[in-house]
Amino acid sequence: MSQFLQSGGPVLLAIIALSTVCWIIIGIKWLTLMQECSQGRLWINNAMQLARFGNLWQASALCQSHQCLVGRLINACLLTHEPQRRFFSQQLMPIFEAESISLQKNMNIITCIGTLLPLLGLLGTVLGMSETFSALTMHSAAQTGEIAGGISSALITTQTGLVMALPILLMHHMLNSRIRRCIDQADLTIRQFQTILCKD
Repeated sequence: MSQFLQSGGPVLLAIIALSTVCWIIIGIKWLTLMQECSQGRLWINNAMQLARFGNLWQASALCQSHQCLVGRLINACLLTHEPQRRFFSQQLMPIFEAESISLQKNMNIITCIGTLLPLLGLLGTVLGMSETFSALTMHSAAQTGEIAGGISSALITTQTGLVMALPILLMHHMLNSRIRRCIDQADLTIRQFQTILCKD
């Protein structure tokens, strides 16, 4: 292991460190989405029934007991007290956009690190090959084995960068899809409550 790290140099250490940070962010984001988007539909249907029969405060209390994206948005709907659909949407839109932005927080960092890792690997390879050829020019009796060994060590960072980046970019795609589904589901639920609460 130590030989592997030494052959990659500081660039390899940077790749491993960035990858570790990125996986921590991915883990936190996944747990956040589990909490925000996996609360089930039963309580939403119960809140909808309460709102339909005019029990807005009970519906609001039910939403406040579920600390998730949909719960906060439904509670905002119930507290809006705006019977006209157009003004209802205008009042709710900033809250919906703020929640959507909050849900997408740190996704740019995951994208940035996933894109940066292969480039860092390539940088490590270029630096390693440069050192190899510089060392060979200083020794007149260069052998093929020495050249091959130097190039092989230099390629380790590129391989590591690619191997680290691929699962990170895959997880980014999965998280993006989950966020999109969560936002779409919240939008649909808001429209259902809008239909119940608005007169026109």
